[in-house]
Formats: sequence, C-alpha cells, structure tokens
Amino acid sequence: MAPAEAREHRPVDRAAAELFLAAPRVRRLMEIHARENADELRVGVQQYFVLRMLRRTGPRSSSELVGGTYTSKQTLSELVDSMVGAGLLTREQDPEDRRKVVVMVTPEGMRVAEEFERSQLALLHELLEGVPESDLEQIANGLAALNSALSVKRETGELMRIAHSSFRAGEPAR
Repeated sequence: MAPAEAREHRPVDRAAAELFLAAPRVRRLMEIHARENADELRVGVQQYFVLRMLRRTGPRSSSELVGGTYTSKQTLSELVDSMVGAGLLTREQDPEDRRKVVVMVTPEGMRVAEEFERSQLALLHELLEGVPESDLEQIANGLAALNSALSVKRETGELMRIAHSSFRAGEPAR
C-alpha cells in the first residue's frame, strides 16, 4: 500500500501521506535545479539555508547556526568556511561578548540569496503550472498553516523533540 493510501480516514492522515510523497520530490527537484544552475547561483541548497537563517535572524554564533540549520558542527563549519572564502559571509567578534565570534551575511551574500530565491521560485511556478487556481489557493493556505505550526513548534523546542522521537511500527509519530 502506498503511503498516500495508507490512512485516509482523518484529514491529518491524508495530509501527512501526501506531504510524505511531495516534500522529498520537490526538495530533490530544487537541489537538482540549484546544482544545474550552480555557476549562476553560486550556492547550493545547504548554503542557501545558512544565508536565509542569517538574513532572518541577524548575526549568529556557529553553535546557534547548527541548531537553526539542522546540520552537524563539521558540515556547518565547512559550509561557513567556503562561504567566507566566497565573500558571502564574514566572521567577527560579537560586540556584546568579545570572546564570541559571530557569522554575518555580506551584501554579496544577500544578493546571492535573493537570486537563489528568484530561481527556486521560478522552478516552483513551473512545477505548479496546470494546477487549478482553486487548488493552488488551498495548497497555499495549507502550507501557510503548516509553516505557522512548524514555527511554533521550533520556538517551543518541540520540533526537534518530535524529530528525535522513537517510532513504533503502526503508530504515527507523537
């Protein structure tokens, strides 16, 4: 039985099954698109996530970036090193705590992030072509609600608890 057919009794079951199918497909297409356009975009998906977080939150320490980007310390360190070398990020002493170093987006990093977003949105527009407008409105509303719920769970620390929770066969993750 395919995941989308597994549990269609409650709306949450069907939504989870559809998201299970769609999210990895869309993410993979976005990664392929970024790789195919790497020369123009200058960053991949992981690097973009670092830029996006820093644009949203302002300067952060490496340990804060690890938690916010869901990457390992080593992976993040390698990403930041390459992005500093490319002129997309800088490392500076934290003005509030001189023992601490923070990572910041450069103006060039801002420009590259904006270009990456434009490119990815163009891809998503193309993928959504042919979907009826009424369905697009429902998709947008549903995704906005999902993003809101994820933000609340991230702020309360529940998001990572859920991600690290144990799975029992036949039961939805709780």
